[in-house]
Amino acid sequence: MKGNSNFIIYLLAIYTGMRRGEILALRWQNCNFDEKKISIRQTLYRTGASKLQFQEPKTRGSKRVISLSDYAVACLRKHKAEQKVVKMWSFAYF
Repeated sequence: MKGNSNFIIYLLAIYTGMRRGEILALRWQNCNFDEKKISIRQTLYRTGASKLQFQEPKTRGSKRVISLSDYAVACLRKHKAEQKVVKMWSFAYF
């Protein structure tokens, strides 16, 4: 499954139990690698046939902090580094 562009999505779903909208709304500022935690602060909702919107979670309990395993932290760090490379390459072409 590694090498799949959706690997990190599956990893977070399996290792943390996060919902799809929570994973898709996740930002790097919500990840604390040193403390091995992810903060859920928003979700991505479908508001129409083709519209998506960021919103706060529906319930107070949905805003939470999730602990990460060492493996999940390592995968997230690698994913973040790979994103930086892709971002640099995309800017080089414009």
